[in-house]
Amino acid sequence: GASFKEAMAEGQADKVKEAESLATADFEELKAKQEGRRASKRARSLIPTEKDYIECPELTVTMAGSEAVLQEASAPNVLVQSLSGLKALLIKSGFEENIQVLAVFSRGSPSNNVQKVTGFYYRMAGSLEERPLFQWVDLCKEAYKGLKCSDSYIFWSAEQKRWQIGPLKYSALVCNNEDTENLERMEQAWRVLKDDWGSQVGETAPSSAVDGGA
Repeated sequence: GASFKEAMAEGQADKVKEAESLATADFEELKAKQEGRRASKRARSLIPTEKDYIECPELTVTMAGSEAVLQEASAPNVLVQSLSGLKALLIKSGFEENIQVLAVFSRGSPSNNVQKVTGFYYRMAGSLEERPLFQWVDLCKEAYKGLKCSDSYIFWSAEQKRWQIGPLKYSALVCNNEDTENLERMEQAWRVLKDDWGSQVGETAPSSAVDGGA
């Protein structure tokens, strides 16, 4: 068809409108592509990379078999003192007496992100990627059955090929690339997301725990 300039010179109003319409469509398509690229760039910036994590040798993940085990592992007193009550309520809620409970804590001064994942994680009945799945749980008098859970889990991410601690749908607060099911015998140190990376992930950690039966 005639260009916009040619149509104007020939006084063809219908072709002028057609040329204008095509130009507008091309502009909107270009604008949409540019916005898509910007959105994609923003999304990538919200995904932490390897350099956004730092090793944390003080971070401990251990099976909470008893108060004595936790004391020997230098667990915080608040975890040691609440273990028996927590297990009793889990059993009362229908779990087996040998329910597996992991304790996550730092033997040093914990960073903000370590504090967000600190606590007990009970092994759920199901699995994820054919690996054990644990969910954060704690005592809460106001909660149903005296227990509260959060959206923080210990799970194997098939996509990232690593163990992660944190929400299932967001980037990990803590991770470990060692491919083993024995979480308390890992040789590699756990790595923690830097506190100054951003607040998008931290907003979903255990501090936002919701009441609910475990």
